[in-house]
Amino acid sequence: MDFATVIVPHPMGMIPLPEIRKKAENAFPEILKAATDWQPKAGAGLAMKAPYPAEVIKLKGTERDANDLFFKNGWSVGVPIVAPTPDRVKEMLKGTSHKPDEIVGLIAPRMGVVTVELVAVHAVMAGCKPEYMPVLLAIAEALCKPEYRGPTTTTNPTAPFAVVNGPILNQIGLAYGQGAGGPEWLANVAIGLAMNSIGDVIGGSKPPSPDKTTLGWPGNTIAMVV
Repeated sequence: MDFATVIVPHPMGMIPLPEIRKKAENAFPEILKAATDWQPKAGAGLAMKAPYPAEVIKLKGTERDANDLFFKNGWSVGVPIVAPTPDRVKEMLKGTSHKPDEIVGLIAPRMGVVTVELVAVHAVMAGCKPEYMPVLLAIAEALCKPEYRGPTTTTNPTAPFAVVNGPILNQIGLAYGQGAGGPEWLANVAIGLAMNSIGDVIGGSKPPSPDKTTLGWPGNTIAMVV
């Protein structure tokens, strides 16, 4: 993709506001130049794909082959996935009354288009059950909020943290008491994995390789959901 860029020296987080303003002031002339003078290279046009329906890829091989394909293409976060076949996605969509072509929003920083169908795709990949879809759609909507756009590209080892409330907790078996952040709870772990998968794969918020947050941490793979 050919587009204008302006590089602002690192860091931007954890520094005093006057320093942030100074960096912004220094970058403004380049931003103005890029906005008024920049032109894409000849023949650099990008054919945009419609967000719905999702592209279907035919693969001859095993579940392991599907995992390798998804990981190599950046379609998964490295945890083994359940291949999102059309039948599995269709079954997942039974967990919501929303139409698969409904647009939930745009996720930063890539501003990827999130549809109900794509949420179902990532739910399948993470091992979710159809009854988790209402929570996943609410999470996807939250990821599209402008307030969330800051943490997605910081070098600080941050990760999403979703707090769920209401009767649905018991309806889907979402843990919210002692040990809720542990590994024994399918709903918490699967929804957490789907949450990061949606943000990383659709939104492009995954860290560079290698992760620049020194050692990184597991929350960047499976988000906390309670």
